[in-house]
Amino acid sequence: MSNLRARFFHENRSDWIEITIIGDTSTVVRKVQPKDRVDFKPDWQAYRGAEELEVKGTPLTDVKGIGEALAKKLITNGIRTAEELAETPDGALPKAVGMGAYTIRKEAQKLLGRLHDEALERTIAA
Repeated sequence: MSNLRARFFHENRSDWIEITIIGDTSTVVRKVQPKDRVDFKPDWQAYRGAEELEVKGTPLTDVKGIGEALAKKLITNGIRTAEELAETPDGALPKAVGMGAYTIRKEAQKLLGRLHDEALERTIAA
């Protein structure tokens, strides 16, 4: 199994696995089966541990132009917060977002700048 990689994710109320063969562009995506939890035990444990972690940051839906559906797509592609979106490199944006990627990244950057300025003003006023 050393030539296989597994990526677990949660979608539509189910756990899913994406299995890739190193050096091959083919992938298999299906619901997780009990055997997967054994065959890819370290990946499964990492996934379960990550799922329980609380992600801290500004919600994606606070960014102008991002609704629930786009936020879900971003999260599936590993971008979980506005901070992560604002820092996503150009090469990763189109894959994760599609059309409008650079626009929503710029909106995330503007939002975070505005939140930073507001926090600074509150600190100065206190």
